Amino acid sequence: MPRAAIVLFFLSGAVGLVYEVVWLRLLVLLFGSAHLAVTAVLTAFMSGLGLGALIFGRWVDRTGWHPLAVYGVLEIGIGVSALAVPVLIDGIRPIAASLPFAVGATFHAGSLVRFLLALAVLIVPTMLIGGTLPVLSRLARGAQRGAGAGVSILYAFNVAGAVLGVVVTGFIVLPLAGAALTGAAATAVNAALGVAALVASRARPIAKPAPAPARPPTPDAGPFPRIVVGVAGAVAMTYEVVWTRLLGLVLGSSVYAFSVMLATFLAGLAVGAALGTRWAAGSSERTVLRRLAGVLAGGAVAGYATLHLLPALPAAYATAFHELGLADESAGLPWRAVRLAALQFAVAGAAMLPAAVCAGMVFPLALGIAVTDPRRIGRTVGALSAASTAGTIIGAALAGIVLVPLAGLQGSLLVAVGAGLLLATVVRGRGARRSQGRRRLAVVGADAPVGAFHGMMMAQLVAARPTWEPLDMNSEYAPELGAAARTRDGFRAAQRDDTEVLFYEEGITANVLVARQRSTDNIWLSIDGKIDASSRSDLATQLLLGHLPMLWRGVRPDDASSAAVIGYASGITTGAVTRHAPSRVVAVEIEPAVIRASAHFDDVNHAPLRDPAVRLVGSDGRTFLASAGDAYDVIVSEPSNPWMSIAANLFTREFFEAGRRRLAPGGIFSQWIQLYGMRPDDLRSLVATFAAVFPRVAVFWGIPGRDLVLLGSEAALDVDVGRLEGVLSRAPVAADLARIDVRVAEDVLAFYVTDDAGARAFAAGAPLNTDDNGRIEFRAPLSLHADTRSANVAALAPFTVDPLAGAANLEPDAERRAERHVALGRAFYRREMYGRAVAALREAQALRPTETGALRLESYERVLREAGELR
Repeated sequence: MPRAAIVLFFLSGAVGLVYEVVWLRLLVLLFGSAHLAVTAVLTAFMSGLGLGALIFGRWVDRTGWHPLAVYGVLEIGIGVSALAVPVLIDGIRPIAASLPFAVGATFHAGSLVRFLLALAVLIVPTMLIGGTLPVLSRLARGAQRGAGAGVSILYAFNVAGAVLGVVVTGFIVLPLAGAALTGAAATAVNAALGVAALVASRARPIAKPAPAPARPPTPDAGPFPRIVVGVAGAVAMTYEVVWTRLLGLVLGSSVYAFSVMLATFLAGLAVGAALGTRWAAGSSERTVLRRLAGVLAGGAVAGYATLHLLPALPAAYATAFHELGLADESAGLPWRAVRLAALQFAVAGAAMLPAAVCAGMVFPLALGIAVTDPRRIGRTVGALSAASTAGTIIGAALAGIVLVPLAGLQGSLLVAVGAGLLLATVVRGRGARRSQGRRRLAVVGADAPVGAFHGMMMAQLVAARPTWEPLDMNSEYAPELGAAARTRDGFRAAQRDDTEVLFYEEGITANVLVARQRSTDNIWLSIDGKIDASSRSDLATQLLLGHLPMLWRGVRPDDASSAAVIGYASGITTGAVTRHAPSRVVAVEIEPAVIRASAHFDDVNHAPLRDPAVRLVGSDGRTFLASAGDAYDVIVSEPSNPWMSIAANLFTREFFEAGRRRLAPGGIFSQWIQLYGMRPDDLRSLVATFAAVFPRVAVFWGIPGRDLVLLGSEAALDVDVGRLEGVLSRAPVAADLARIDVRVAEDVLAFYVTDDAGARAFAAGAPLNTDDNGRIEFRAPLSLHADTRSANVAALAPFTVDPLAGAANLEPDAERRAERHVALGRAFYRREMYGRAVAALREAQALRPTETGALRLESYERVLREAGELR
């Protein structure tokens, strides 16, 4: 095989993965992140690859063109057609917006339309990408087994290039350049590869196949190799789907964690392809079949081993996290990021590499029996590639849509293990049938016990499968459990001793768990290991996200008002909105298991799903907002953390713009933002992005020092004391807010951080977070598990304002205003905001020096200073 072809195909593999990552990002933003929508996009991409392999494989054997010249034209064609993909995506945007956005019968029909639209956009470049391997296979020299080995070398280097593409794109290029520039750079590389291939084709004549040997020709292998690679591809993809879900629970669901997992899996395939090439070269068909059966059985054993390994990984990861000093914030960010990536690669490698290496060996070994006539090598390689791609598509769809929801993650792994063992038995039987004479009888005689052993082994594996503790497996925040969790026993004690599992389900998009902490009676809900709601510890944030926009909007029960809540979770925020008696509330939730889990919060969320005014929509937030529909007086966005890949696009400028377009005149958008695990510069970016979209902004605490609630509107968001008191006088609202010690207007205003001017001053000069640059998606994971709350509070402190300054409907007499500042000071004090408490009391003293509540200021301030609470 010419070295030039190997180098070019290695780089081509890297660029191909760049396209897959970039195009998937663009189309998911268009179609939404619902599982069926993502599956439709991936299926369209893979379908193009398979179709291209099939078509170009059949054509290349009949052409007299130099394979490198054809390859060069394909690479240039990939680059040119890739330039058109963003334009085509913009062209189908109106159609996508009109598709059903809610999960249901119409949504499934809409998913078919999404697949067809994605296929229309991607069909040309993906077909050209899929045609590259069959075209270059014509360069393979030698007869029969030698030709197959040459193609296998190409395949191995192409997969190795894909590893490079994932690492460079996911860790370097996309974070620095954004999706648009990354895609443009990839097209330039394609053009360069195409020109280089054309030049190389002129310098190197076509190698003719070696003459046929003077022995009977090897019979055609028929469809058997294609069946093997198809089933093996489905099994390998099932492993990848399950591993990605499970390792995401340990490593987190960030874009870097997914890059780590994909790169690790591809690295295993590349190593396996290299080993398989050596095993297949020059071997007889019988030998190759025997080795292929052993590889398939070995992959099944390695897959089963992960059933026992995965439950131990959370504790091991937490231990290594602390031992490597990753909990130490004094380490520089780049060095910490490198060590964290190395740890994640090690954890992913332990789980994925053995089975992935076995999976990578299948294609070269199958080539060893499929290539029987070098003159038809393009057709053979194309058909084999198409079969492998078809298996990958089927495996991904079956695992994600059927197996995981029905059998769970552990059951899905067992199904894949069983399929692998069954395939190994079939391949072993094929080898027996290819044997001759007495040797065939011997092999057949030996094969029966092998098949029986595989069956007994599978039965034993099912019976002896380990028990997975939901609390152990769903522990994404294991590194934050502290020193006690550094051993496996300590980890389990920290997880289980005070906790009772109430609900656990492995849903179609996420793992959902509800548990109760016995000592505090706090019920919490976690999604993919991340706690997203609770009945006590997160109550203030969940209530204020719903109440604050309704309070500032001044919604009255007799208004024909409406609200939408994105992210149902515990239902507490939706319940808070219903306390204001709007005429219509839409609750948007993508994962059905979350809805079932929320029943455990009915005692604290007012059971909003039983409210006739509430309608549940099964969709993701972006698709819901982008679809044509009604306008809302209030929209609440309560996603998970922005470092999580699936939630990151709910914090971008384009998402906020979609939200603004769905607001009624004077409507208010309410957005949650965390202060933990995110550095001040990133917080400024999020506030700047929000303020760039909404003309008027106000910032509030959720839980002081931990969460923020941002309100955005086209109308002014000034403090109106009279309106606040009017809404707070309603019994349902008052009773709900009393649970977080909010009873009067000053209690609400204690959560007020800053006004529009203060928010813009705080965020001045910060870069915006957009769909293209994904700034927060790529930066926030670098601070994962870091305690950044104090730094963020300190960054906000200079921009806090007196909420009563300039408030509307405030009494004109100094005495009443002084009383309000005293009440505000006390509200600050109860929430441990001592500096602002003193400032409020000082203002009361300035307004009325004889005010009783303010007279104690001097002694109060001295005590705080001595306690170190006031600086």
